[in-house]
Amino acid sequence: MSGQLEFGEEDRSATLQHAWELCLHLLATKVSSVTFETWIRPTQPLNYVGSVVTLGVASPFAREWLEKKAANAIRSALEFHLDTTGLQIQFVVLSREQRSVEAAKKANSSAVQTALPLDADPESNADGPTESAPNPSAPPTATRSASSAPRAASGRKPSGKASAPEVLPLPSLPLNERYLFEN
Repeated sequence: MSGQLEFGEEDRSATLQHAWELCLHLLATKVSSVTFETWIRPTQPLNYVGSVVTLGVASPFAREWLEKKAANAIRSALEFHLDTTGLQIQFVVLSREQRSVEAAKKANSSAVQTALPLDADPESNADGPTESAPNPSAPPTATRSASSAPRAASGRKPSGKASAPEVLPLPSLPLNERYLFEN
């Protein structure tokens, strides 16, 4: 291909993206959750030209694993959702920059998701943001200072510095007396 989009290629890209989302739902029911989350979910649809679907993966090991263990399942799912036969699946290793660009494209093309205001007052009205709602574009430290409001209520002023997260005690089970270092 000459680098220019052929007629209908943009539509095929959107079709591939939609088919891939459907494939993920189908494949999640066909393989273990660990296999799905480790190998299949991070795979990104890149291109659909002719009968070749190109999928991007994070590493050469992931490419090899998917080619050996999941290529047939992925091919079958894509053929079903693209309503075609004879697809060839090609896995390519993406650089870190390419993965972030593809993730950004996916985020931009997917439906807009609304952020849940974690520190919002439950009694606030739903007409719009209030002063207590966190600013989604603010850096994480600004959001943390809003969560330190209970400290201010206890009489202490919150400092400008981000405080260390509160360490909660871990629950423990009694030790078996036979397996102590002394024994």
